[in-house]
Formats: sequence, C-alpha cells, structure tokens
Amino acid sequence: MQYQSLPLNSILKFLPFAFTFLLMFLGLSAAASADNRLALVIGNSGYKNSPLVNPTNDATLMTGTLKAAGFSVTRLIDADQRTMKRALLNFSRRLRETGAVGLFYFAGHAVQVRNKNYLIPLDANIRDESELDMEAIDVTAFLATMERSSNAFNIVILDACRNNPFRETFREPLDGLAKVEAPRGSFVAYSTSPGKVAYDGTKGNSPYTLALAKAISKPGLTIEQVFKQTRRDVLTATGEKQIPWENSSLTQEFYFMDKNRQIASKPSKSLPAVGSTFELTYWNSIKDSKSRTLFRSYLNKYPDGSFSPIAAEKVRSLTPN
Repeated sequence: MQYQSLPLNSILKFLPFAFTFLLMFLGLSAAASADNRLALVIGNSGYKNSPLVNPTNDATLMTGTLKAAGFSVTRLIDADQRTMKRALLNFSRRLRETGAVGLFYFAGHAVQVRNKNYLIPLDANIRDESELDMEAIDVTAFLATMERSSNAFNIVILDACRNNPFRETFREPLDGLAKVEAPRGSFVAYSTSPGKVAYDGTKGNSPYTLALAKAISKPGLTIEQVFKQTRRDVLTATGEKQIPWENSSLTQEFYFMDKNRQIASKPSKSLPAVGSTFELTYWNSIKDSKSRTLFRSYLNKYPDGSFSPIAAEKVRSLTPN
C-alpha cells in the first residue's frame, strides 16, 4: 500500500485548527488542576454550655483564604453531629472520587480521652466520657477514612484546643488534645502543643487562625514554611504562651501559593452579591425572626451564602428556642 504525502498548503491550512485544539486541551488541563484542591471548613461557636467567641469568624476567614489559594471549599457554621458526620463522609467520598489534595479545618471545642481526640458538635450532650464515641467525632477514625481515600495527600488543621467543657463530669479531665501520628501522606496541625490550651482570641479571630491565614497568603512558601511562620507569629501574639505544633508524613512539596501566584483580593468583610433569587427570598422571610433554628437552617442550606455572617451572629446572640 502506498501513502501520499499531504501538500504543504493543506498542512498550513490545518495548523490553525491544530493550534486551537492544543489551546483547548491546555485550558481543560488547567481547569482540571485548578479544581484539584478540596477543603471542608467547620466553625462551631454557639455551644449551649461554654460557648466560644471566634470559631465562626475563624471558619469564615479560613474559607476566604483557602478559596484564594485555589481550594473548592465547603463551610459549615455551628454544625450538629448529624451535619458534621454527613459532611465528613461526603468529603471523604469526594477525595476518593477526585484524588484531590484534601484539607480539613475545624475550630471549636475538642477534648482528649485515653489518647484519643474528639471534635465536639454543637448539639453534643455528653454526661460521661464513655459517651464520646456516640456524641462526638473521633479524629483518628476520620484520619483513617481520609487515608483510605488514596488521594494525593491530606492536611488536617485543628484550632480546637481551647479548653475541656466537660471537666466536671470526666473521670480524667485533661486539657488540650493528645498527640496523634500523622497517617501516611498527611499533615496534621494543632493550634497548640499536645495537652496545652489555646487562646480563643480577643480580636475577632483566634491568634492561630489569624496567623495561619496570613502565612497561607504569602506566595512561594512550602507548607512547612507556612506553619513555621504561623508558629512564630502565634508565639509573638501570645507572649510565647501558645506553641503551635505539627506532625507530618509528607514526602512531596506543597505550596498553598506558588511563587507566581498572588491572592486576587483579600477576604472582604462586606457582603458579596446575592447568590440567587431563592436565597434572597429565603433570607427576607427569616431576617426579622427571633428563632435561632431558622438562622441555622439558612446556614445549613447556604453555608457560603451572602448573609451567612449575619446569620451566624444571629445564632450566637439569640436566646435558645
């Protein structure tokens, strides 16, 4: 069989189409890589017993910071146990499906019992430490689930060592969190050293999250450099009373911001444009209500909604209903 070569003019005519196809392919590849970072951010402040001031603000700040760093973020404010467990399950499944870098951030109450750490949902009703497995979130179990996702690698950040709200009922009321070994391919960060208590903060955010958001926003820093910078800033802000701590099993470099990438704009405290007519209609129907349940419902439905900061403040300030 004989093959005929194409005339030069035919090749030249084909080149623009080939170039266009190449640009389309590169564009699709860039889009895919930009969506290769997933984050779940939870901030719990409105506990009935021992409420906290800043975790919801911290979650909002971290959400904006991570979005600027290319993460697709799911944010939950004042989440109960069912909401937290469902979100953690969905997050792990998405990591399994996409193979993306996963980041989990939690601000709120957490406790340690028998060298295990538990995150406390908003509706936790714990009368004895033996009830933790049923009422709270086992950090070790969640880390194991993330590890089984077989994704690129995972980052877990816990600004959750403020105090033990159940000291009076626990047999061994230990403060802070226990040291946990980072599973293979993961980076685990705590706002303070194992067994120590972190500060909630007096400037609208915890010293740790404020420092971490600042460090993440600096281009060209590896993940290790980000957390070293965070540690220096927290030591300065707390008079060296709080020492952030990390445990890592990463074997590759990771940058929140590469050297050529800048944050387009700082997270704004002003309200963004309304996401949809349905959201605006829903908000207008509840904005004058005195019911915390309605504002929680809004936050569950629109965790990144235009009015979520106001709704979170309503949840904190209104009396239980």
